[in-house]
Amino acid sequence: MEKLHSVPAWERIQRKFFETGEAAPVLDAITSLVDELALLAYQGSLAPAYPDSISMLAVGGYGRRELFPYSDIDILLLMDGESETSGLKDALSEFVRLLWDAGLRLSHSIRSIAECTELHEQNIELNISLLDRRLLSGSGELYAKLEAKLATFLERHSQNLAQRLARVTRARHRKYQDTFYHLEPDIKETPGGLRDLHLVAWLSQLRRSDPAAFAHLDAPARFLNSLRCFLHYRAGRDQNMLTFEAQEDIALESITPIHSPAEFMREYFRNVRSIDSEARRTLDSVEKSESSLRDQFRDWRSRLSNSDFTVSRERVFLRTPAQLEKDPGLALRLFEFVARHGIPLAAETERLWRSIAAYSRGTAKPSRNCGPFCAAS
Repeated sequence: MEKLHSVPAWERIQRKFFETGEAAPVLDAITSLVDELALLAYQGSLAPAYPDSISMLAVGGYGRRELFPYSDIDILLLMDGESETSGLKDALSEFVRLLWDAGLRLSHSIRSIAECTELHEQNIELNISLLDRRLLSGSGELYAKLEAKLATFLERHSQNLAQRLARVTRARHRKYQDTFYHLEPDIKETPGGLRDLHLVAWLSQLRRSDPAAFAHLDAPARFLNSLRCFLHYRAGRDQNMLTFEAQEDIALESITPIHSPAEFMREYFRNVRSIDSEARRTLDSVEKSESSLRDQFRDWRSRLSNSDFTVSRERVFLRTPAQLEKDPGLALRLFEFVARHGIPLAAETERLWRSIAAYSRGTAKPSRNCGPFCAAS
């Protein structure tokens, strides 16, 4: 098979991106190209050896059709039982070789249906990756069996998975000091980045929320997707750090109407702030439903609550939110309280404060139709 990064279609996708700055056609086209290569590799290796007893699934980012130029390709090979994997070695080696020769960064696993439908205490990533899944080839009957068992599994464990995912996310946020303000941010992992966009979608699915409730994240998602495409093409690899050099380079590109690195970073922070606020609001909601004794103990700082503010789940809430607009002194007392005790604002408190501050400054802006690199509305 010809290498993906040298086929004419790949070059057309890249050229089109630098004409428009739009990521959606890139993600869709690259996913379609990889689907073709995966099917060719499967038919040349695993299909002849296992015509009816294996299914090839795309999971994770590949499963949701979000393949960036140099993303890993997450493929799960599904079998009915562990005993059937014993003779898989030769066919699997050929499958991996074909995709490797095609220039793909393959991340594959072999799982039984039983493994896919059990709670993995130390590997929640496996459970979460299966939330974004689609059948590529192989046994449709086996895939239907997985779908039925996964529905039962998720019905039983959705709350547990949501709480575990929340704890993993809090740990990731702490690695980045719980802030999206970084001079050279990792646009995937820092708070407000692409991983938090995925988090909101995963928790929405686990809790059966209405996806329409998150439509306000469409513009920030479009911004970050385009930025990640640029970083990948610029580096020729899976590079997600928005370095000082990358900030200078993107300001020079015609794909954005912004021609100053400082202005571009202001636009970046405006977009990720929206994602960060929604992610924290969603996490707060998940954690609110967890009422174990340990969490009650962790909330000992609630004794700091006073007539203006309530401290709950280590976040500051306003007792009377409407008062913030009427009483300018409340805003000063709020930030004095935060500074003294080191407790962050709850997402809804921060959102209310920002909306009132923007209105009072007269800086609220109408939406602009100038491509993905515009401020989130």
